[in-house]
Amino acid sequence: MNPQNPSPAVTIADIRKAADRIAPHAIRTPLLDSPRLNDWLGFRLLVKCENLQRTGSFKVRGALNEGGRAVTLEFVPNEDRITPPEQASFSMTMLATTASGDAYTFRELERMAADAGFSHSELHRLEMAPQSVIVAAHLSERGGQPDDLAMETVMRLFGGMSTSRLNRNLRLDKHWSYGVWGLLFDARGQRPFMVIAPVQTDKTSEAMVEVLAEIEGIAADRPIQGEEFASIQRNMTLRLPGRFETLSSLESAAIDLVQY
Repeated sequence: MNPQNPSPAVTIADIRKAADRIAPHAIRTPLLDSPRLNDWLGFRLLVKCENLQRTGSFKVRGALNEGGRAVTLEFVPNEDRITPPEQASFSMTMLATTASGDAYTFRELERMAADAGFSHSELHRLEMAPQSVIVAAHLSERGGQPDDLAMETVMRLFGGMSTSRLNRNLRLDKHWSYGVWGLLFDARGQRPFMVIAPVQTDKTSEAMVEVLAEIEGIAADRPIQGEEFASIQRNMTLRLPGRFETLSSLESAAIDLVQY
């Protein structure tokens, strides 16, 4: 409330009008709870599933309201999908780090926005920041080893999540990169171990030193122990209930068993 204006800035009538405006586009998401989680917490926890919105978050509610906007910061190639080279090459990064990576053209992004309820989209080109991509690779052992599950945990801590050692170092602590990955890919033969680190160009050599230090650290110099071990153990344990909860995840797991 504004002290110079005793009337509320937003009234319940304003909220209802906004709800009516976005109703054709926003999904009425459910409130869910988990009896097991409630017992563990000691109280009932309700989760509003805004991840079911077409954009994957609650932010669509404000963006779709009168005067609202949504901004997508993305590498956008031309319609030929191979130019400009910097934007088009981003699809290779996505392909290396996701199941079906790609870089979307403006027409494709425009169609996604329209499906989510946005009436108009504009493309504004930004100057590319000078960037280098560090790639480190090594052939590891074949899959099916007795320590595969342990290696999955190690690789997740090393470079497989936003709070991994690599990402904490180069992104969160030093701000040299938007995101760094270290992965052990599935393969029928020897499995490729790769680090992919896009970094600002003037920090390329320093970042290479840090990447090497992190590789040597996870291999021997800095074993996982103490709170770091407890944290990754909690992370892997809490992921288990949702790991095979959809038909798609079960199908993917079955395909992996057959392929690898």
